[in-house]
Amino acid sequence: MKNLPNTTSMSPSPTMIDTNNNNNSKPPATTSDEKGGPPSPPPHTRTAQQILQEYQADPSCGLSNDRAAQLLTQYGPNQLKPPETPSAWKIFLQQVTSAMNLVLIAAVAVSFAIHDWIAAGVVGALVILNVSVGFTQEWKAERVLASLASVGSPVATVLRHDPKSTSSTRVGQSRIVEGKAKSVPSVDVVPGDIILVKIGDVVPADARIIPGFLSNLECDEALLTGESMPVSKTADPIDQADCPVGDRTNMIYSGSQVTKGRARCVVTMTGMHT
Repeated sequence: MKNLPNTTSMSPSPTMIDTNNNNNSKPPATTSDEKGGPPSPPPHTRTAQQILQEYQADPSCGLSNDRAAQLLTQYGPNQLKPPETPSAWKIFLQQVTSAMNLVLIAAVAVSFAIHDWIAAGVVGALVILNVSVGFTQEWKAERVLASLASVGSPVATVLRHDPKSTSSTRVGQSRIVEGKAKSVPSVDVVPGDIILVKIGDVVPADARIIPGFLSNLECDEALLTGESMPVSKTADPIDQADCPVGDRTNMIYSGSQVTKGRARCVVTMTGMHT
């Protein structure tokens, strides 16, 4: 684990931005097949600098307000698609018409036809028991799935800046613009946003940890991996593209909770792509 306990770098610091090219910047071409989808190769195999360049983001001042609005239009809000409301009647029909229950129901019909009342009663009881257990488990699973829509942080702390701010200072052809940490609704977080996470926070979106802004970060990812112990985070790229989620220690994932430390990260995926 390679942590850089540079806690003094967590506060927003000014950066140099070329104002001549700022208004003419164009959004980078997405590298995924679907709009708003995960970039290729996966973000955990790339350096944070490559991801920052892709979204034209600066780790010291974050996205400009205009750029953030542009990306929000491009990728859409950072929210999960509301699941369908579970229907008890639909679940019951699925259980009754399952292959196993249809075979058992056919056996009951045959038993009645040959007047084997005992066999018909026993098999009929098995059908009722099987449908009852299956319905209960399926109903609970659907309720849990529906509750996932509320998982996540209602707000996020991001770095944003305004290139036209009167507080900026012009130096030659460049302007010193200071990024400010601000709380925004999590639905407004976009790929390329610089988010600040600390102990107790719920991660608002999938993000890549930025080297130099990591301080003993640990996250509880039991919701994703089932592991009860928090995961220690690093900032180095991982060579294996298809490694398990729990081994992608340079990433933080939406819905996980920070249990220790703090970090500054660049968002890679939002909404249904987290």
